[in-house]
Amino acid sequence: MKKNISYSITLICLLLLTNCTFFTSSESKTEEKFRNTITDDGSTTYGNYFTQLAGLRGEVKYSVFTANGETNPDIKIVQVEIDKKKESVKAKTAKLQYQFNEKTGFIKIAYLDINGEPQNLLSGSLILGIMLLELQTSQ
Repeated sequence: MKKNISYSITLICLLLLTNCTFFTSSESKTEEKFRNTITDDGSTTYGNYFTQLAGLRGEVKYSVFTANGETNPDIKIVQVEIDKKKESVKAKTAKLQYQFNEKTGFIKIAYLDINGEPQNLLSGSLILGIMLLELQTSQ
């Protein structure tokens, strides 16, 4: 009995020391896969892009959920919230929602708002570009 307990404790310690992904939630695995996906233009990953948008003092938060009515279990919504934490810029916050197919890696933007105001894809993309430019010129 004592031997079984010591083996169990040893196994748990080894799993914790090796940072085993067995206990990692499916949402965090989806988030990691999304962040590591290369952007359409091939210049960077989505995770690096959002980190650049947030800047030195900014913050990026990810959340993963299934859309209401979605029947395909592989399709998740990945929501990215960016707060630049800087008062001097016009576009301080952004919330983006992407449809993400976990199996194929296909990504499609589903929603975008800047400073709490919903944007269409064209104007929202332009504002995100301006956010990057503001960041590069102010740091």
